[in-house]
Amino acid sequence: HVIGAAGKTSEQNLSLLRRLMSRICPFGTPELPSGQSLIILGKCSFQLSEQLAYLLSQRGFKVLLFNQESEIDDLMKLGDYLETGEEDAQVTKGTHFDTFHTQEDQDRLFELMGSSRFHDLLEEMKDGYDFIILPSHFPPLSSECESLLTLFDHAAIGLKNETVDAVAPLTRFARESSPQKKISFFIDV
Repeated sequence: HVIGAAGKTSEQNLSLLRRLMSRICPFGTPELPSGQSLIILGKCSFQLSEQLAYLLSQRGFKVLLFNQESEIDDLMKLGDYLETGEEDAQVTKGTHFDTFHTQEDQDRLFELMGSSRFHDLLEEMKDGYDFIILPSHFPPLSSECESLLTLFDHAAIGLKNETVDAVAPLTRFARESSPQKKISFFIDV
């Protein structure tokens, strides 16, 4: 399912994000299960994820955003949490949504996300949030993308030079891992 093209401004992305929301939490849906997780893959994933977190919060959902673009140095980052075995994950409470800071090399973080500790953290966070959003820059035809799709309930994947036919096996793979998984594609400009 193609939801549109990402733009350079918030206004240009609004239509794309509304289409994505209509797939993962349509209006009039009876009680949605809490703890839905979404990965946004693509060059503009970090910008889109913040905008989506805000829009979901405006609909009354409690949202946790994994944010790589953090300027806060004294908080434990996700990679450190996964490596050190610290007891408490440091989530920053925000006005509209909460943030777990990553500020990591994405390749290093990817390896740590395959751990049982990350899986346990994700499951724990699902109890306290309606939506958990993770942005990532990995390209859609990468092995990293394929692996990450198995961890999340939904995905929005930015296509640059790839065709929908080229990513069809990825969609089949994701649906085989979970029939209720919703995959959306957007043009990543």
